Amino acid sequence: YCLARALSSEDPECKLHELNLRWNRIGNEGVEGLARALPRARQLAKLNLSHNTIGDLGMLPLARALPRAPELAELDLSGNGITDKGIKTLTRALPEAARLRILYLSRNNFGDGAAHALARALPQSLKLQIVDLSENSIGAGGATGLAAALPKARHLKVLYLAGNSIGDQGATALAQALPEADLRTLELARNNLGAEGVTALAQALPGSSLQLLSLFGNNIGNSDSAGSAQAWPETSPEMLELRPNQTATLAIPALAQALPEANKLWALDLSKNFITDIDVAALAEALPDSSLQMLDLLHNEIGDAGAAALAQALPQAGRLKTLDLRWNRIEDAGAMALAQALPNTSLQRLYLADNKIGDAGATALAQGVSRLRTLDIANNHIGDAGAFALAQALPQADQLERLYLGGNNHIGDTAMAALARAFENQPCLVDFTPPSVDISRICKRNHNIRMAVAYVTRLNDQQVSPADILNPHRLEAAIPFLVGTEEEIAEARRVIEVNVASRLREQPRTQDYLRPNLR
Repeated sequence: YCLARALSSEDPECKLHELNLRWNRIGNEGVEGLARALPRARQLAKLNLSHNTIGDLGMLPLARALPRAPELAELDLSGNGITDKGIKTLTRALPEAARLRILYLSRNNFGDGAAHALARALPQSLKLQIVDLSENSIGAGGATGLAAALPKARHLKVLYLAGNSIGDQGATALAQALPEADLRTLELARNNLGAEGVTALAQALPGSSLQLLSLFGNNIGNSDSAGSAQAWPETSPEMLELRPNQTATLAIPALAQALPEANKLWALDLSKNFITDIDVAALAEALPDSSLQMLDLLHNEIGDAGAAALAQALPQAGRLKTLDLRWNRIEDAGAMALAQALPNTSLQRLYLADNKIGDAGATALAQGVSRLRTLDIANNHIGDAGAFALAQALPQADQLERLYLGGNNHIGDTAMAALARAFENQPCLVDFTPPSVDISRICKRNHNIRMAVAYVTRLNDQQVSPADILNPHRLEAAIPFLVGTEEEIAEARRVIEVNVASRLREQPRTQDYLRPNLR
């Protein structure tokens, strides 16, 4: 109620544009007060009520307020236990919500009844461009209802249906609607799709407007994967995700054959697909003639032979900027092959964390690091020799922005000190994350504190990984574990707090819908 009174203030100085109340305990009573204030919140454009306890009853006051919310463009009601009944109440207000462009309803408890209600509202909701219905219980019937609405709702650009159960029947219905719709993004991850559904989608793609089709986590077998791949050259969606469909070996040559003709395909994600060296060799042959800017091969079964095949193709793959090979089986020989190719490539970001690279591989990579902006070699087997080689090369690596070295527990204090000296005048973000390394040993200047903050810490004896720096809550949790002088710890705390506040404001949703920001 306190917030509601503040929102409803007629004070001309009140310029609240965004209100984020996620992960609280707001229930029906609280949302009723907020709903009464919405018509007077003249500049409020974004309201996030996700992961509260609003439920179906809370939809009544919200539905009454939406048509009178003058600037509300984005509403997030994810994770509120809303059922079909509540969604039906909400959808009755959507055609009159003149400014609403984005509606998030993921992780609730609704099914086909809610999907049909939304389908009836979509053609009249002329501003609505993005609808997220992921992680609910929508089946084939609900997907069929939504599909019927798509040709009449051409303002809708993004439809998220991940984590439902639409199956082949639902996918086929959506496929039949695609040529008449204007969808740019269709997310169908983890929906129990098989051969029939994927084949229907592949056949529909040539006449569709899709730029991003996500199919990861379904039941796509050998014939499905090959059939889908043969559709990409004609449709060229800007991004194809197959994570983690356990893409069969037979699918990779088909994808490789498609790449040269898929002239709009800029990002290909094949992570967690049990891809082997033989598969990578087929992909590598296609890279020089492809339009790919990003290739994600994380968490596969790629070894030195596969890395060498990629290295041979990289100099001719002039558009490729990002290559992700984390969580594979690459050892020194593979790293050395990639390093030898680096000076002659356009590659800017190379991810090799969680492999088996030792000092020889790190030494070779050090010689090629000058062209990179990001090098991730965390959680490998690198020791002092590799660290010294990197330290020697870093002063000339003037383009390097991020170097991840965490989890290489064989790097000792002397080598770590050499790395610290190499970065004395480098505005580069570094993740060292070694055990028993002191902030004072890493940095003496303010910008170097930034590289040590939270990365030179331990969380309950668990090393802070590169992924943790993207999570502001994990970053905040690192504060008690900082080591250094009193002044350094105080400054580190300040930097963490600033970074946490910034990341909470800017933290993207799971996906930037129209053009995913993969890195």
